[in-house]
Amino acid sequence: MTKTTWVVVCNDYRAQVYEWVIPDGPLLQLQVLVHSAGRCRSPGLSPEVEQRVFAQEVAGFLSSRVQRGEFVDLVLVAPPRFLGLLRELLSDLPQSMAIKTLDKDLTAVKPQELMKTLENALPYSLS
Repeated sequence: MTKTTWVVVCNDYRAQVYEWVIPDGPLLQLQVLVHSAGRCRSPGLSPEVEQRVFAQEVAGFLSSRVQRGEFVDLVLVAPPRFLGLLRELLSDLPQSMAIKTLDKDLTAVKPQELMKTLENALPYSLS
């Protein structure tokens, strides 16, 4: 049985959204979200505020796509602090949705290497 899983690989200022049709499909990049203010640090805003603003952008994007039925499962890959923000902001996703997480910054990793990393780190969740 195949299922569409979205893999979101992000950090404080960049989120790469991939579609992965499991078990045999390739990892296809669907969208890149960039929070340029977070990278440049806006005057007067703390890094924590910038981080939360971008996490809200990412969570809003994902929530709207869940409502449209674009994916059934979700894998979030982000540094620990940002991952915690995303978990908090995505707490209203349907209980039936499997959400797996990996607390690493893999935004610079190429899709093929990312697939291998995910298969090694999350094998229980990808079958």
